[in-house]
Amino acid sequence: MDVGLDFGIAQADQCVSWRDDWAFWRTALDPDVVVVMNGAWEVLDHLFPDGPRRFPSEAWTATVRKAMDEALDIAGEGGRPVAVMALPCMQQNEDSVFSAQARNDQQRVDAFNTLWAEVAATKPNVRVLDLPGLLCPGGVFLEQIDGGVVRSDGVHVTPAGADLVVDWLTGQLDEQFPETGGTSLPTRLDTGPRG
Repeated sequence: MDVGLDFGIAQADQCVSWRDDWAFWRTALDPDVVVVMNGAWEVLDHLFPDGPRRFPSEAWTATVRKAMDEALDIAGEGGRPVAVMALPCMQQNEDSVFSAQARNDQQRVDAFNTLWAEVAATKPNVRVLDLPGLLCPGGVFLEQIDGGVVRSDGVHVTPAGADLVVDWLTGQLDEQFPETGGTSLPTRLDTGPRG
């Protein structure tokens, strides 16, 4: 739900089964390091049958913290290394197909990243990577880096942005997880629903 709304978007069936999907792909791919990148939806308010979980509230914090804890347990099963990319600042365009202006609230993004850091600190196999330092250095949203458009809608990275993030991520993984012996990343891996 966006700020102040009493309705939300119904979760697609594949969203409900995210725990099973994550476990399936972790097992199927057997990666040396699992990389987690999320948050654009998680920073929003959450609607449950018993009512909304609005930011800022203890209920919102507990809901997000629980999901993060579950996600890291699934991704890092057996002590597998997990890299969490902190959520960068966002500037959701007001005229986008789904305009969620709550994404532009830096307090939400900061609270989300603080929770990632707190949950990750309880798990020795998890590191939080500073993606905001790349896409929002000094807290400043960058639509372009080195002349190339890296974020066209204020949230998602473009193909050029993905290339930039992959190059950065490769170095980060090698630095944070040297025990894996070096990293080779695909430019894109579609892990959509397991049809």
